[in-house]
Amino acid sequence: MTKDIFLNHLHDYINKLEILYQASNIYSDIPNNLPIKEIIAWIENLIVDIKTDKVPTFFYSILLHNIEELKITDLPQDPSYYESVYIKKCNQHWSKVLKEIYINIEKATEYINNYFFYKSLDFASQNTVLVGANGCGKTALANSLTKTLNMNDGIVIPAQKLLIIPTFESTPNYKTALERYNSYQTTILDNKQTFNTSMQSDVPYPIVQKYGTEYRYVLSTLLAERLYVRNTYCDKIQNGKSAERNELNSKLDTVIDVWNDLIKHRILKCDQDNNLIIECKNEDYPAHQMSDGERIILYLTGRILLAPQNALIIVDEPEVHLHRTIVDKLWNRLEAMREDCTFIYFTHDLEFATNRIAQKYWMKSFTYPSSWQIEKIEENEIPQELLLNILGSKKKILFCEGKKYSLDTQIFEILFPHYTITPVSTCKDVINYTKAFNSLHYKDTTAIGIIDRDFREEAQLLKLQQQNIYSYDVAEIENLFLVEDFIKDFSKYIHEDCDIEIIKTKIIDKLEADKHQQVSFFISNKINHYFTIYR
Repeated sequence: MTKDIFLNHLHDYINKLEILYQASNIYSDIPNNLPIKEIIAWIENLIVDIKTDKVPTFFYSILLHNIEELKITDLPQDPSYYESVYIKKCNQHWSKVLKEIYINIEKATEYINNYFFYKSLDFASQNTVLVGANGCGKTALANSLTKTLNMNDGIVIPAQKLLIIPTFESTPNYKTALERYNSYQTTILDNKQTFNTSMQSDVPYPIVQKYGTEYRYVLSTLLAERLYVRNTYCDKIQNGKSAERNELNSKLDTVIDVWNDLIKHRILKCDQDNNLIIECKNEDYPAHQMSDGERIILYLTGRILLAPQNALIIVDEPEVHLHRTIVDKLWNRLEAMREDCTFIYFTHDLEFATNRIAQKYWMKSFTYPSSWQIEKIEENEIPQELLLNILGSKKKILFCEGKKYSLDTQIFEILFPHYTITPVSTCKDVINYTKAFNSLHYKDTTAIGIIDRDFREEAQLLKLQQQNIYSYDVAEIENLFLVEDFIKDFSKYIHEDCDIEIIKTKIIDKLEADKHQQVSFFISNKINHYFTIYR
């Protein structure tokens, strides 16, 4: 669809909605809570975005399908129809049509919210990773997108997976299996439900059944497609037509190849009875005895291959059940097989997010039931995994030298309990990361840095303080244990006597012995500082 044709459709929708709005102010039988003005404002916003080329052309079909679901095109163009329905009560056809339209229009808020979600992702023009902590609304968003995503435009793979592999006495018809699978894809797998335990038969069987049949639809479609491909090939041969060997390759055969490439010590195959079995050294066994990780590889690969052409593939928790050594290999393979598709991942796994070659976004906040605040993560001096780890912190960030279990980290966790302590190796990293983090516009907090004093002069330290970077009055953090008050208090704590003068003498003697080394460190630091400023 061209831009001009789509814009004409949108203007027509606005005209019809304006007539409906006028009629709703006249006829009391028209529901007065319909979000008509909100839909008009959304479409007007959409027109501006399309005219300014903010919406890529491939996204037109998704938007068109969303608007078509509202049945706006079925609204009467002539206001007299509303009069015949609500005053004269003589038009039964329009009475029925309008009631159905009103029901769809009430759902419009979901489409509007999802439009602005896609817009915040630059309309998913490339593979995308959304990172957010548990409870930030990832699954609620996935469910919302499932409701509004037409099956011809894409799929949503939910996080909730009860992967029970079925066996089949007979292979289903391919057309029927595909229709059932497409219908299943629009099902919301929502585990945020409850049940009353006062009854003996209190297990929520409908919910369990919904989850338990998930694998059935995927696998029955793959098996049916495999049989269809093989029958078509055999018919060609039987009728004397030429047929290439690669025409025998079905989606299930590709799924099996992917599985066998990732799981090296066993072999998955499909036997003559169309059952999946596992071959291993000791004994063969049926596929339903696979581990959770093995099942998820089969399931995910099947769903990706069954996705429509040029689809938007939204995956909630792509790392679930997968071993760390396999997860990246699997998704690299799936993305390569479906280069026509765009992948959007919802995850809280920072390593997965960092390893994806994709645009990264941070799901900053979620307001129930359907409002998400999403921020783009731009290229930054801070390594992405570290940045993703601290973005969600509600505490202030304290960058320090050292590593995760180093002395610096342990001391600062005691001294600064209201900070997220983040060790980053060297003093240079502390300085750079503190500056970089505080320059971000998409953050909830601020950062400070604490570095060793070393041989820095007072002027250097004052300049760093202006950038939220501080030091202490001793050269290194270990020297804090040599502060006189600390030594005395610690001696009392462990009930030991100490002669502070003897300790002082030993420390001064040690410094005297290392004087030449300390002088060389001091000169080296001065030279480095000079060339840093004047280079």
